[in-house]
Amino acid sequence: MNEHIILSLLGTPQWLLCGIVGALLGAASSLLPVESRRTMLVGVFILTFRLFDIYMDSLHKKYDYIAYVHELKKNRLVADAIRFDPSQEVKLRDGIRSLMAATPTDKLLGLEQQLVGSIVNDVFAKTIPSASDEAIHGFLEAHKDTLDRFQDRPSLCVEFFAGSDGTPVDPKTIPQDLMQRIIDNKARIMESASGSPATIQKAKDMKDFLDPLFDEYQRQNRNTQDLIDVSGEVSQLPPIDGCRAARSFIGTLATMDAHKASYIYKNWVMGLQE
Repeated sequence: MNEHIILSLLGTPQWLLCGIVGALLGAASSLLPVESRRTMLVGVFILTFRLFDIYMDSLHKKYDYIAYVHELKKNRLVADAIRFDPSQEVKLRDGIRSLMAATPTDKLLGLEQQLVGSIVNDVFAKTIPSASDEAIHGFLEAHKDTLDRFQDRPSLCVEFFAGSDGTPVDPKTIPQDLMQRIIDNKARIMESASGSPATIQKAKDMKDFLDPLFDEYQRQNRNTQDLIDVSGEVSQLPPIDGCRAARSFIGTLATMDAHKASYIYKNWVMGLQE
C-alpha cells in the first residue's frame, strides 16, 4: 500500500471514516423500499463500524512503524543523514518495524533511540571528510568548549571525545545547552557534505598531517606526549590522562587556521575509519 495513503488512513479519525461509509450506504439505500431502509441501515452500520474497528486495528499493528518513521524524519539530524545517504531510510524503517514487532513496550523507546543514534552517527562520521573547513572548525571549537567544561569529570570527558568520530554517546550525560550545540554542529557538517561537498584531501601518509600538528603542539607549549597518547586508544588510559590528552588535541586544532585544522582532523578521522 502507498505510504501516503497509509499515513492518511492512520491519521483519519475512525468516526469520520465510518461517517463517509454511512453516507454512501444512505445514498445506496434510497433504492430500497422505505420500510426496509431503517432496519437495513442500522444493521449494516453496526457491522461496518465493527469491521472498520478490526481493519484499523490491524492497519495500526501492520503500519504504525511508517507513521513513526515519518515523524522521525522531521528530526534535523535524521533528515540530514537520509539526505546524505538515502539507503539509511530503508535501514531505519526496517529497524523500527523489527523493534515494534518483537520488543516489549517498556524497552521499545530506548532501543529505538539507540537505532536512530547509530544511524545518525554512522552517517556523521562518513560526512566529515567532505565537509567544509568552516563547518569542521566550528565543530572543533564547540568540541573544545565541551571538553573544557567536562575537565572535572574526566570519565565523561573521555567518553565524549571518543564519540567525536561518530561513536554514540548517551545524551542524558550531556547538559541540554551543550547537547543542542553538538546537534547544531553535527547538522552543519552533514548539511555541508550534502549540499556542497568539499574535495577530499587525503594525506599521503600519517606523517603528512601529524608533523604539522606536532609542530603546533610545540608552538603552543603543549606536552607532545599527549599527542602520542591521543593517537592510541584514549579510553584505555586513566580517565585523567585521557581527558588531558583529548583536551590538548582538540584545543590545539580549535586554535589553528581553519583550513589546516580541518585537513588534520579529517585525515585523523579517516585514519580511524580504515
